[in-house]
Amino acid sequence: MQKQSFEVVREGEPIMTGNKARTFKERGISLIFTAMTLVFIVPMVGLAIDAGILYTVKGKLQMAVDAASLAAARALSRGNDDTTQQSNAKAEAEEYVLLNFPSGYFNVPTPTFGTNNSGISIDESVANQRSVSVTAFVTAPLYFLRWLGTNNTTVSATATAVRRDVNVVVVMDRSGSLSVSNSCTPLKAAAVSFVSKFANGRDNLALVTFATSSIPDFPIANDFQTASPSVPTILNSVNCTGGTNTAQGLWEGYQQLVTLNQPNALNVVLLFTDGYPNTFTATYPIKNSSSCTNKNPKTGVLAAGYLNPLTQPTTPSSEWGIMSYVAGTQPMASDLTVGPPGNYSGCSYSSNWTNSATNVGNDIQYIPTTDFWGNSMNTGYQPVTMNGGHINVDPNSVQNAGWNAADSAGLRIRQNVTIPNIRVFAIGLGNSGGVPADFLERVANDPRASNFDSNYPTGAYFFAPTTSDISDAFAQVASAILHLAR
Repeated sequence: MQKQSFEVVREGEPIMTGNKARTFKERGISLIFTAMTLVFIVPMVGLAIDAGILYTVKGKLQMAVDAASLAAARALSRGNDDTTQQSNAKAEAEEYVLLNFPSGYFNVPTPTFGTNNSGISIDESVANQRSVSVTAFVTAPLYFLRWLGTNNTTVSATATAVRRDVNVVVVMDRSGSLSVSNSCTPLKAAAVSFVSKFANGRDNLALVTFATSSIPDFPIANDFQTASPSVPTILNSVNCTGGTNTAQGLWEGYQQLVTLNQPNALNVVLLFTDGYPNTFTATYPIKNSSSCTNKNPKTGVLAAGYLNPLTQPTTPSSEWGIMSYVAGTQPMASDLTVGPPGNYSGCSYSSNWTNSATNVGNDIQYIPTTDFWGNSMNTGYQPVTMNGGHINVDPNSVQNAGWNAADSAGLRIRQNVTIPNIRVFAIGLGNSGGVPADFLERVANDPRASNFDSNYPTGAYFFAPTTSDISDAFAQVASAILHLAR
């Protein structure tokens, strides 16, 4: 007899048997599992979204403090004392953060800098440098993570910029051609603006102006803005007259850095000129047949003379000298003084020498192969006529010996071991026929130079085509120096 099975079914319930009954049970378990999983999934998704927002906020804040620290380091140049400079730097840092992280970015309020702005600090514990640290904070709102009871979180970013003290020597041409081209006054204004970019009381600055002669108009010191007379005052008093004794200007500028002797600072020479070197300082033996009463060797300046220096700047017609190589104080009425003082009695060159330039050849035996400062005047860069192991006294040799001496000075400055890593920047003005780019590139060790040597500090040459471009060229050099100081 076949067995029968029965199921008790409550009224209103569907009749399910076998696998259908099991499916019903599994659906119930899935709902429970999903509900439990949501407890973990929602916070994880929320964490990912909130973390993405926080990452974006952090990146924006980091960019703001990076810019602020660099701006603050530059601002350390503003002010005539350390207290003012620090105050300016901190104000600049705060301003840059607020400019680069506007209030309301991702609903984030204005950044803060800790209690009493303690997040902006300046460390002067290391010699010849100041470190500016900027730390900013923002309170960022959370969205999905509020499920866990956290409404916001603090995001911070820190950046530090180091401003090395700078030792700058401005070696500025003040030759007569600058007056002829009406560039003397604009040059002085550009130089004054350049000087203002550096920190009085921390940075050191010297001024050496050169023409036929030169002298450190302002020996290197850190009170260049507040001394009496200050560098701006001296610059504004400069008269442009005389030749172009570039080698002497460079070497006297270099000696300022040697005297200061701060190898750990950033040491820079800035050369400005508008023309070819055409003079040099040396010690010359006097001929026995000379009319000079005292026939001892004479130290002074020889110069190449030109019929028209503006239209024929490389075609000398005569040689001039011997002139004094020591300049007077500014303002100078003239830079063409027969010299050396008290030591030229009876010499042909001292008799109406301005109208008889070639008379110097009656007194001088020859031109030595090195100038008074030890710079070579027979480097092979520019040709000179040799006579018995010495340089002949003729117009072209005088001009080219001056070129070679300046080229040698640039090489010796960057290869020196007393103050290593001196960087040379050069500005050439194009008004008076200009200066060959390669010459100033060589002096600066610009990567474009024909003799560039990567083993020594790299400098740069800046060209100012016209008078109106001088200010911009000086500003570019200041920017390059301050960039290196960071």
